[in-house]
Amino acid sequence: MKKFILVLVISLFISGCETTEPVDTSHCIEIANTADNNGQKSADELYQECLDEHYKKQRANMSFWESAVEGLLIFVVEVTTS
Repeated sequence: MKKFILVLVISLFISGCETTEPVDTSHCIEIANTADNNGQKSADELYQECLDEHYKKQRANMSFWESAVEGLLIFVVEVTTS
C-alpha cells in the first residue's frame, strides 16, 4: 500500500510541476538593484516583496482543480510522513 501511495504522490507531483509557471525574477532583481540607501527598505526586502506579489498573483490565477490537486498532494504527503 505504501508503494502505491508513493507512486501516486510522485505522479501528482510531476503533473503539478508541468502545470506551474516559474516566476520571472529578472523584474524583481531590477527593482532590488535600484534600491536607494536612504533607510527605507533594503534591496533584499524589496526583492522579497516583489516575489511575494508575483506568487500571490499566480495563486489568484490558479483554477479550482489546480488548487484541489495541490491540497490533495499536501494532504497525502502529510499522512504518509506522519
